Parts: sequence; structure tokens; C-alpha cells
Amino acid sequence: MSVQRILGFVAGGVGIAGIGTGIGLGVYALSKHDDAQMLFCGATCSGGGGDMVQAQAKRLAIGSTIAFIAGGTFTAGGIVLVFTAPSEKPAASSIHVAPLISQGSTGFTFYGTF
Repeated sequence: MSVQRILGFVAGGVGIAGIGTGIGLGVYALSKHDDAQMLFCGATCSGGGGDMVQAQAKRLAIGSTIAFIAGGTFTAGGIVLVFTAPSEKPAASSIHVAPLISQGSTGFTFYGTF
């Protein structure tokens, strides 16, 4: 396997892991957001802690977005590397036929590459 193809598979794997991380962080951010909504009491209640949990949810959401973008970029790059790698197929086999004319005989000769 060519180095380009190997790098493509590695980049694709890193990209898929990044997308998975983005999904995980996104789900966790939504959970934190829901927790913040339950803790938030409005202007009359300062001890609920909803603002702090909401700030955590926002940081997780930003991390999720970054992971999605990086994962998508690595996945796309890996796909490009794999599909643009040089073919590893050996040279095509060929058989040739040529007339053979010599003193006292005529016929055909066959030769080829394998």
C-alpha cells in the first residue's frame, strides 16, 4: 500500500474520531444547558448556579463545533488522499502476434509481457 493511501486512511480515522467527539460534546452541552435551565431562577435568585452551568454548556458547544469542523476536514482530506493515490495495479499484460517469414517456412510468432 502506498504512503499516500496509508496517510489517507489515518486522516480519515482521525476525522471520524473528531466527528464522534463533536457528537459527544454536543450531547453533553445540551445536557448541561438543560441542567442550567433547571437551576436558573432569574434575577431574584442568585444562588442557583445556573449561570455557571450555562457557561460550561457554551464552552462544550464551542468544543463540539471545533471537533466537527476538524473531523470533517480530516475526513474529507483522507478521502481525497485515498482516491488520488497512484494505482498499485501492475502493468497490463499483453500478447502480440507477428508474422514469421523465414527461409522455407511461414507462420506467426507470439510474444508478450506478463
